Amino acid sequence: MRKAALEGDVAALTTIIASGVNLESPHPKDGQTALMYASSNGYVDAMEVLIKAGAKLESRDKFGYTALHVAATTGEAKSILLLLASGCNVDARNKFGHSALKMAREEKRAAAIAVLENAMANASREATSATSASSSSAGAAAAPVPGPPPNKPKRAAPEGEEAPSKQAKAVHPRVQDLQEGNPGSD
Repeated sequence: MRKAALEGDVAALTTIIASGVNLESPHPKDGQTALMYASSNGYVDAMEVLIKAGAKLESRDKFGYTALHVAATTGEAKSILLLLASGCNVDARNKFGHSALKMAREEKRAAAIAVLENAMANASREATSATSASSSSAGAAAAPVPGPPPNKPKRAAPEGEEAPSKQAKAVHPRVQDLQEGNPGSD
């Protein structure tokens, strides 16, 4: 299962899952699950197969990393978008008290930082909105929550990072919907 997840081999994962293997079986050395391996490489098709089969979003490796931490550390923004859309905890902390956002910042992963900062801001706005709605009078309507900020113009990659390839990986339709602000029907 680990090899199929590391390679994003959807056909192999589907066959392995159908055989009844434990999706949460951790690797003996690092404790990572198949979802963590797929998320570290941005294999959103493989991630979707695993999530739909019941892979737990909040499983942790021996350092307390979740799939979100792993994706943030490797800078896989598409993986992060899918994990967030699937309901993972954006503020989960590892054994050292670090969030995925802190991990992305430490690794200087600009795309991951942007996605996570936006998710944290949205979570904060939702919490504020829920608090003000519950404390407002019964007849008063809560103020509308603004949507995500408009897309910023693309900048050159920071020193030491590669610029995005002109031949970018194909974007999974679900991730494209999320990037465009369309939550979809799932």
